[in-house]
Amino acid sequence: MTMDSMWQLQKAIYDQLSGDAALGVLVNGIYDYVPEGSQSPYVVIGDMKSQGWYNLSSAGTEIDVVIETYDRNRGSKNSLEIMSRICTLLHNVALVLTGHNLVSIRFDSSSVIQEKDGLTYKGVARFKAVTQED
Repeated sequence: MTMDSMWQLQKAIYDQLSGDAALGVLVNGIYDYVPEGSQSPYVVIGDMKSQGWYNLSSAGTEIDVVIETYDRNRGSKNSLEIMSRICTLLHNVALVLTGHNLVSIRFDSSSVIQEKDGLTYKGVARFKAVTQED
């Protein structure tokens, strides 16, 4: 089922990112929902979009995942370092999903922009994942 594969992928991404000590040194949290008063830098597992696929013998889901970083350090260097670590942790790795097999997860694109407040740098990394039902 498409929605379940998205939830399973989100949990696996969270576990992968939150379990990494090197990323933990760079950020103050990894969130789906950012609690009020959270201190930057932090990571948000953002928007996800899915599309089912089917053939005669199996079914699965193609999932686009957005990972965002928010940082108030001067310049974009820290945001780029955080995004680089995220890419290392997620690109072409074997994540474990309950009820689904992860066929692949690959880095697609990224950007870093300075927000309108002039203080915050927002990094956006996009990944494409393909899952198959067990």
